[in-house]
Amino acid sequence: MVVLALVSSASATLSWSYSGTTNPGDTITLSLTDTATNVTALQIDWITDNAAGGTAAPGSLNVKFVTAPNVGSSGSAYEMPAGDLVGVYGAYDPPNYATGILYTYYYTLPSIQQTVVISPVAGNTNSITYGTGSADVPSTSIVMTPEPMTIALLGLGGLFLRRKLS
Repeated sequence: MVVLALVSSASATLSWSYSGTTNPGDTITLSLTDTATNVTALQIDWITDNAAGGTAAPGSLNVKFVTAPNVGSSGSAYEMPAGDLVGVYGAYDPPNYATGILYTYYYTLPSIQQTVVISPVAGNTNSITYGTGSADVPSTSIVMTPEPMTIALLGLGGLFLRRKLS
């Protein structure tokens, strides 16, 4: 399950979505989408998983953007903390505005079950630009599901307690 954060600025509507399972260690695909505006530029200077312990891998920009992504994550030349995404830039080729999915990247969830918050780092430019203004890139939360063995152990523990209390 993912909780989507929405940001509205003029007519811009940005949101994150994901595809894939949310078990510890799984890799999901995160997509930043704007369905309401004609986007002329995207800039992500730094998005973080707030030290949750996951890892980020470069993805792809909307095909309407002509500037190639310059992406780094842990282990790259940028030497950013694990799970962080830095340096994504895209600009449109007039008159081909970008709409829909603006950027997609891959995130491997941490090995420990938790709620992961993906958010822009304050003091950096993390925004889209459209014809009459701009909008900030929102945050999102990913609630990880426990692995099946954890659920089984919790169930057995509950049965044991019930039997002991009876």
